[in-house]
Amino acid sequence: MNSNNQEVADPVSKTGKRQKARDTGTRYRKGCAARAKTTSIGFSTTWTGRTELAAACLLSLFIVALHLAFRASAGPLWRDEVNSINMATLATVPDIWDHLKWDSFPILFSLVLRGWANLGGGSDAGLRLFGLLVGLLLLGSLWLSSRLLSSRLPILSLSIFGLNSVALVYGDSIRPYGLGLLFIVLTFAFVWRVAEVPRTGRVVLAALAAMLSVQCMYQNALLVLAIIMGGVAVTVRHRLWRRSALLIGVGIMAAVSLVPYWPAVSQGRDWMAITKGSIGLDFVGQRLMSSLEASSDFMPWVWLATLMVSLVVTPYFQLHGSPAEATDFRSDVTLYCLVALLIGGISFLALTLALGVPPALWHFLPVMALAAVAMDGILGTIAPAIAWRAALALGIWLVSGPTVWSNVHQRLTNMDSVAGLLKAKAQANDLVLVNPWYCAVGLSRHYQAGTSLETLPPMGDSRIHRYDLLKKQMLMPNAIAPVLTRMQETLQGGGRVWIVGGLQYESGSEPPSPLPPAPRLPSGWWYGPYMSNWEKQAAYFLQTHALQIDLALEPTKYPAVNPLENCPVFVVQGWK
Repeated sequence: MNSNNQEVADPVSKTGKRQKARDTGTRYRKGCAARAKTTSIGFSTTWTGRTELAAACLLSLFIVALHLAFRASAGPLWRDEVNSINMATLATVPDIWDHLKWDSFPILFSLVLRGWANLGGGSDAGLRLFGLLVGLLLLGSLWLSSRLLSSRLPILSLSIFGLNSVALVYGDSIRPYGLGLLFIVLTFAFVWRVAEVPRTGRVVLAALAAMLSVQCMYQNALLVLAIIMGGVAVTVRHRLWRRSALLIGVGIMAAVSLVPYWPAVSQGRDWMAITKGSIGLDFVGQRLMSSLEASSDFMPWVWLATLMVSLVVTPYFQLHGSPAEATDFRSDVTLYCLVALLIGGISFLALTLALGVPPALWHFLPVMALAAVAMDGILGTIAPAIAWRAALALGIWLVSGPTVWSNVHQRLTNMDSVAGLLKAKAQANDLVLVNPWYCAVGLSRHYQAGTSLETLPPMGDSRIHRYDLLKKQMLMPNAIAPVLTRMQETLQGGGRVWIVGGLQYESGSEPPSPLPPAPRLPSGWWYGPYMSNWEKQAAYFLQTHALQIDLALEPTKYPAVNPLENCPVFVVQGWK
C-alpha cells in the first residue's frame, strides 16, 4: 500500500513542481510586461529628469567634438596602426590567416579593415575616418545599452568612460579595440534582453554580438562569459531553466567560434615568452590607475566611489525586491550587472597576471567599458539618483574636460617628419638605422626611399611586429655584428648613418660585452636586457669610431606628440 501510494504521489509532486515553475515564469513575464509600461520608455518630464537629459545630451555633444578633434589632430598612423593595415592588406585572406600566429588578435578586424581599404579608405585620412565612425558607434552603444536596461540615460558611462582619454584615443585608433569595445557593450545589452524576454530577434542579436566580440579580441571571451553568467543568475533565480540553457548556448556559440584559432594561439605562445616580465598585482594596479586617471587625477576615486555605491545598492534591492512576484525588475537588473561586473573584473585581472605580459594602458579598456555600463545599469534603477548623477557628470566634465581636450589634440607619431627629413637629406650610399626595431614598422609606411634601412637587431621584416624574429636574434651569440659591420662600411665609404630613435651611451673604457644566448640570464626569455645591451654596443661602437654625431631632428615637445613614437634623428659621419 505504501509503495503504491508513493508511486502515485511522485508524479503529482513532479507535476506540482513543474506547475510552480510555470507559475513563476508567468509572473516573471507579467512583471516584464508591467515594467515595460511603468518604466521610463520615454524621458522623464520632471525638472530633475530634464536636467539629466540636458546633461547627457551636452556631454554626448562634447564627446562627439572630442572624436572629431582626434580625427583631425591624430595625424599619420603610428606603428601599431601600421601593423594593423599591413596585416589587413596582405596579398590574400589566407595570408592574413597564416600571419595570425604573429599577431595578438583574431581575424575579424583585419577583414573589416581590408574591406574598408578596398572601398578606397586605405589612406591615412580614410583610415582616420574609419576610426571616427567606430568611436561614434561606441558612443551610440552606450546610449543603447542604457535604454535597454531601463537606466534612463547613460550619464555615468558617458562621464567616467566616454570622457576617458585612453578610451577616446585608442578606441578611435586603427586597432581592434574600438570594435571590441562596441561589441562587448552590445553583448551586455542584448544578453539582458534575452534574460528578460527571449524573443528570436533578441537571441540572434545576442549571439551575433557575442561572437563578433570575441572575434575582435581574445580577451573579450572572459567578459562574454561574465555577461552570460549575469544573465544566468537572473534566470536561475526565477527557475527559468530553458532560458538559462538558451543563454549558455549563446556563450557556447561564441566559444566555439574561437576554436579555429587554437593552432595560431598555440604557435603564438612560443614567441610570447619573450614579452613576459616580472609583474605582480601592484604593477597591474598601477597601470590600471594610470588608465583611469588619464583625464584627471581624481577619476580613480570617482570609479572607486561609484563601485562602492553599486556594491551597496545591489544587496539593498536583493533584500527588498520581490522576485517571487517579479514585479520589481530593479533587483534583477542589479543582480545581472553585479554578477557581470564582478566575474568580468576578477577574471580579467587573473588573466593579466597569468599572462605575465606588462599591460599597456589601453589593455584595460574592455573591462573598463563593461564596468561602466554595469554600474550605470545598477545606479540607473534608483530614481533619487537622477540629480546626483547629473551633478557628477557635469562636475567630471568641468574638471577633466580641458585635459581631455588637450589629450585628443595629440599627434600619435612624428614618423612623417622623420620620413620627410630622410627623403630630403639621406642619400643612396647612406644607412638608416632604426632603434628600437619596432619603430621601423611605422617608418616603413612613410619612408620608401632608396636608402638602405636596418634595425637593431636586424629583423628582416618591418611590415608587422615579428617577435618571433626577435626571439631568434636573442638565441644568437652576437646578433648585431652584421649591423656594426654595415655601419663601418657605410662610414668608411663616405656615407652617413642616420639613427632614428637614438642610442643610449654609457661612458667606459671597455665595450659592453654581448649577452649569452637566451634564456641563460636570470631574466630568462625577457627581451628587455637584450634590447638594452644591443643599444649600448651600437652606441659604444659609434662613439669610438665616428668623427661626428649631430642631432638632425629633435623630438617634438610633450604633449604635442605621443611619447610612444616621438623619435629623434641623429646623423653620424666620418671614421677614425
